[in-house]
Amino acid sequence: ARSPVRGAAFQWVGPLAQTLTRFYVRKGSALRITSLEAARAQRLVLPRQWYSYEYLRGQGFDNLYTVTSAETMMQMFRQGRADVLAASDIALPGLLSIVGMSPDEVEAQFVFLRHESYLALSPQTDPAVVRRWQAALDGLKRDGGFAMSYRRWFASPSVPPRLLEVAP
Repeated sequence: ARSPVRGAAFQWVGPLAQTLTRFYVRKGSALRITSLEAARAQRLVLPRQWYSYEYLRGQGFDNLYTVTSAETMMQMFRQGRADVLAASDIALPGLLSIVGMSPDEVEAQFVFLRHESYLALSPQTDPAVVRRWQAALDGLKRDGGFAMSYRRWFASPSVPPRLLEVAP
């Protein structure tokens, strides 16, 4: 996830996807998260290394229980030890499958982050290598390969126009 805070930490190739990160509750739950303020009153569990953790801590959230892995987070959510799940729309199905849940078992709530996903390369990577990766991606965008792959992996009938732009 490319964000202003993480911008200088990597060299970036992309964008590859647009993502919404939101809160989710178990289906049938009486909980309704309509704002960041509403989420402050709930039990949230997140891996410390996730960008959503960084963001929520930056917003002054002090109700975050940190764990070392997505698997632990999902087990705690499944067992009811966390009331609310914070996840991106792209990652949600895979996260739920870790604990045998499916997307129809949760209800989408408030979107608190929108970002673009990129390939992140080390700052020590030779800039010429980064340029070659970007050029290869731009070539896929020009010849239609990127759109074809995007529709396959994201089961989307259309690609957001911003993702088809090539680097200047």
